[in-house]
Amino acid sequence: MNKILNNIVLIIIITIIGGYYFKVSVLPFFQNTRKVTKGLFNKIHLNKNSTLSTAQYRKIALGAVYSEQQVACINSLETGPGNNCLGN
Repeated sequence: MNKILNNIVLIIIITIIGGYYFKVSVLPFFQNTRKVTKGLFNKIHLNKNSTLSTAQYRKIALGAVYSEQQVACINSLETGPGNNCLGN
C-alpha cells in the first residue's frame, strides 16, 4: 500500500514539473512561430481608393523596410534621406 502511494505521489510530482516545463518552454515557442507565419503569409491590404500605383506602393514598402532595418530617417516618397536626417 505504501509503495503504491509513493508511486502516485511521484507521478503527480512528475506531471506538475512536466506541465510547468511545457508551459514555460514549449508553448512560447509555438506562439512565436505562429507570429512569424502570420507575418509571412498574410495578405497585404492596399487602399482601393488610393491614387498610387502598385510600383509606388512597392517603393514605399521598400523604403519602410530599409528604414526599419537601418534605423534611418528616410522620406520614402523621395530618393535618399533628407538634409534634416543627415545631421547638418
